[in-house]
Amino acid sequence: MTLPGPLGPEYWADIFGITSKAEFDAAATPILDAGLPHIGFVDNLALETAYYSPSSVAGAYITAGLVAAGFHESSPSGPATVVVNSLWPIVSNNNAQEAAVAALVIPNCFQVSIQMSAGSHAVENVIGVENASGTSAAAAAAVKAAWEVASGPLANMSNLISMVNYHAVDIGSTGGTITDLASSATGGLSTATLSTRAACALIKWNGSNRSRSTRGRLYFGPIREADIDPDGATVSSAIRTTFSTAFTNFRTSLSSAGYPLVVLSRKTSTATVVTQHAVETLVATQRRRIR
Repeated sequence: MTLPGPLGPEYWADIFGITSKAEFDAAATPILDAGLPHIGFVDNLALETAYYSPSSVAGAYITAGLVAAGFHESSPSGPATVVVNSLWPIVSNNNAQEAAVAALVIPNCFQVSIQMSAGSHAVENVIGVENASGTSAAAAAAVKAAWEVASGPLANMSNLISMVNYHAVDIGSTGGTITDLASSATGGLSTATLSTRAACALIKWNGSNRSRSTRGRLYFGPIREADIDPDGATVSSAIRTTFSTAFTNFRTSLSSAGYPLVVLSRKTSTATVVTQHAVETLVATQRRRIR
């Protein structure tokens, strides 16, 4: 009899080394994009279901996709294989309940988590930057300066949003360093009300290449109610232009510091420098448990 694996988010951490919802979304989204029509609310629902219920159909689907994408490796005692039964998807390795997990390694690259707070709610975005002779400390500093640059992303967020930390990981090797750089800066726009259900503007970027491995996205927000058209579904044209300029300033600052924004691909273990971005018209949300 196969015993159930760890519950909820602990499953993804124990089996695949994915320790946050933001990391899970970044890893699982390409799997959904490759196998399903890209429909925002369907993607969000599937990600939410899989993350909190790995035993669900969505959880089993993403488990298989992560393994196929190389999120595990053979251990000395034998190859790791995914076993999915009616109880729980687990990794079985010659009757052991653990399997070695391959760490993401992309030469010269850093994964940086931009950690903020909106009231009592954590807001986190994870990006990639590249520098052949860089350090995690310098990567954190470069991202902090770019995010907080004049007329940059933070300047165009509500003052109800405050910075917490920049968490940079050197993923150039399995022994890469980690740096945390605290910040207490707040958004530059005055408002009394954030958008309903924490609606965001979806920023998409790519490396001028049709390959899925060169595409990335970031949920920018929560934005203000005033940033959304009366239909409640679209980001206003004027604010889209403002946000686009903010991310141009963000990318320019990173490049000037020698840490250009890149899309990190787990599938190919490569990085692609972002050459263009766009602000989507429709608002975007990431579904979260609220009770």
